[in-house]
Amino acid sequence: MLGMKAETGAEMAWMAPYGVQSPAQKYAFKVRRFMHEHGVRQEALRAVALASYHHAQRNPRAVMHGKPLDAAKYDASRWIVEPFHLYDLCLENDGAAAVLVVAAERAQDFKPTPAYLLGVAAGSDF
Repeated sequence: MLGMKAETGAEMAWMAPYGVQSPAQKYAFKVRRFMHEHGVRQEALRAVALASYHHAQRNPRAVMHGKPLDAAKYDASRWIVEPFHLYDLCLENDGAAAVLVVAAERAQDFKPTPAYLLGVAAGSDF
């Protein structure tokens, strides 16, 4: 498969041969199962997308500021992989970012006032 590493991890070993390549495809199984087991309807996913776009209209720095979304537009959008419509997924906006991490003792000398990290998260190569 294009883009596959020579050493495929256990999870991808059973997904990749069937075409499961993207995070949306991977999580579609899990989300659909959750929806089934807990009686969550498609309208719940629509509500999350609409709320996100609503809040973007109030933030001039948001990527989707000035691009409102309504229920009709959401419902008319194409499926990416069920249960996800186009507006359920995050945008690939690949902005650049950098974080300078130093000891707290050193950071107190910086201007403006430093932000202290209380936790971190990491992404994956999937």
